[in-house]
Amino acid sequence: MENKDVNISKLHYISVGVAANSNSPFLSVTAIEDSRAQTTLVNKQLIDRLGQVEVIGSIKVRGVLGRGAPCQLVRLQIGLLDDEHLIDS
Repeated sequence: MENKDVNISKLHYISVGVAANSNSPFLSVTAIEDSRAQTTLVNKQLIDRLGQVEVIGSIKVRGVLGRGAPCQLVRLQIGLLDDEHLIDS
């Protein structure tokens, strides 16, 4: 078996506010910043805390190894936080 160098990048974290819709209060959470992501993955426990979220479909999320996992595709309101306040965009 051939040894190959593996490059591991340091993770960067940001503070974001997440809400079920534009009329709901934002919950402050820490997220991994990933500018190459095609979609945002959110823990099911956070979705449960948000309450009534709009389910718009289903997808299969596949990692590097193994089979894909079926997931609900939901619509959320997400914004950057600065000292617990949303940053206007």
